Amino acid sequence: MKAKIISENKIKTKILLEDTMPEEANAIRRTIISEVPTLAIEDVVITNNSSAMYDEVIALRLGLIPLKTDLKLLKLPEKCSCKGKGCNKCRVEFYLKEKGPKTVYSGDLKTETGFEPVIKDIPITKLFEGQEINLKAVAVLGKGLEHAKWVPGMVSYSYFPKIKVKPHTEKEAKECIKNCTSEAIKLEKGKIVVDNTNLAISEIKDSCLEACKNIINIEWDETKIIMTIESWEQLDAKTMFNESLKILKENYEELLKEIKKTIN
Repeated sequence: MKAKIISENKIKTKILLEDTMPEEANAIRRTIISEVPTLAIEDVVITNNSSAMYDEVIALRLGLIPLKTDLKLLKLPEKCSCKGKGCNKCRVEFYLKEKGPKTVYSGDLKTETGFEPVIKDIPITKLFEGQEINLKAVAVLGKGLEHAKWVPGMVSYSYFPKIKVKPHTEKEAKECIKNCTSEAIKLEKGKIVVDNTNLAISEIKDSCLEACKNIINIEWDETKIIMTIESWEQLDAKTMFNESLKILKENYEELLKEIKKTIN
């Protein structure tokens, strides 16, 4: 299997997989969602909460705040040298101490590490005059297999489209281009021309396929797959993809060991 990035920005990355099958793409997709670890708040100790929101609800909201994650610096608790007891290699502590009147946001969480909230303006609770909140939150690496708060993003895939142009009139071409804003479909000398390059064709909009259905015909190349990775920004999409391949390789090697044991 060959992999090539065809479009990339801060949140979304599209990767073209060649010489592959849907089973392989789906294995990568499932691994990213369920097994690539991220950092999330797991334990919360609230020493004072006079807000209108219950402690349990505060803890739930804290757990769903995306936190910056560095897999080179942190280990899963069960793989840490402390054996899950808790140390600076497998846990990150946050502190929150605020008084009203104010709205408390994710950016108010304080830590001595660089693992701060990805989004600073997620509301946690609202404090009125005389109300306050004081707590300590402990974040650890975890997997989406255990809880959705550890899912690093969303992943989808589709076959690579190949578009062919049918015979058409200049009037049909103008009507098509009027309702289609995709860079893959252009009007040249009264005729529709399709750019079948990787990037352009991967960005084609469904509205174009509907508006130009009498002019263009779409076919699918089953040996090429476009994988779209949307990150919640704890990890970048490239890291998510590479980590999933690493995990798949480890799982495969573990399976081979178990098979050999059974045979012997």
